[in-house]
Amino acid sequence: MTTDDAARAQWETAGNLLARWRNRARLNQDQHWEATKYFQQLHYLVGVPVVALSAIVGTTVFATLQKQVGLRIQLVVGGISLLAAVLAGLQTFLGFSARAEQHKSVASAYGAVRRRLETLVTLPVELRGNLADTVKQIELELDNLAKAAPTVPNSIYRSVQKRLAADLDTWPETRTYPPVHPFMAPGAYPAAAAVHAEFIEEYYQTGTGSAPAPEARAAEPYQP
Repeated sequence: MTTDDAARAQWETAGNLLARWRNRARLNQDQHWEATKYFQQLHYLVGVPVVALSAIVGTTVFATLQKQVGLRIQLVVGGISLLAAVLAGLQTFLGFSARAEQHKSVASAYGAVRRRLETLVTLPVELRGNLADTVKQIELELDNLAKAAPTVPNSIYRSVQKRLAADLDTWPETRTYPPVHPFMAPGAYPAAAAVHAEFIEEYYQTGTGSAPAPEARAAEPYQP
């Protein structure tokens, strides 16, 4: 066995591990992007009323300087002022804007790891570098991201996980049909892969694709 053959065999052995890391990076990237949008919406949901109520209070107070107003108006202005102060305090305490930026930063970092893994498998074996060093470096990046990542709300995590679990490109090792090995030569793909490729193309073009039938998945035995 030549050196290139040995390196290729090592990369093929690590293929399932890299595929799982890629899927995990995509899951984390998507859930942190969703969390970013969620906290940005909360920031505007609380921040816009604060600005509007503060403007109303300021305008009303200025008007009271010109003439005497009744007790009812004073109570209304006081209530609006109190509500604006409470919302402003909540906005500062909960820090929706800062949390959105944290999730955005982590999502971008996970996206960089995912793209690196996707690029890695497209390179010739001789250009991928040492397998052990590459795996160790990617593992370290994922570990550091996991330590620094803010908590994602459970509802967002479950929603993203459910959506990606239905994506044929996301969880190949959990499908009932034989997975296409990430390092397999295109000529070795089973016929079932072509069926699912047509489904994915139809889905992205129309958004109405229907999952291939079980018999289509088993159209041909898996030949790695």
